[in-house]
Amino acid sequence: DEMCGRLVRIEGLRCAEEQTDGRLQWGESNYGSSCDRLFATTSGDSLLVRTSIYADFASALVPEREVAITGVLYLDRYEGEDVYVLKMRDLGDVE
Repeated sequence: DEMCGRLVRIEGLRCAEEQTDGRLQWGESNYGSSCDRLFATTSGDSLLVRTSIYADFASALVPEREVAITGVLYLDRYEGEDVYVLKMRDLGDVE
């Protein structure tokens, strides 16, 4: 919680959403102007990576490999639960 509101780098993340065709986009959304992608660590922790559908990288594909992501960390309500959310600036935040 003490890291909320700060720019952080989280390593060992892998997209936890099913990617049957390998074509999952960062900003592909069925609702509103933002898109949440679920990522998990190897230890089983998870967080959402939130992207605007208007981001210049919204149509870029979400990597299927393990990545490190830099962004602002905050706590939000999602489907009735408190979840950690990471907000990226651009594709340079994904290594």
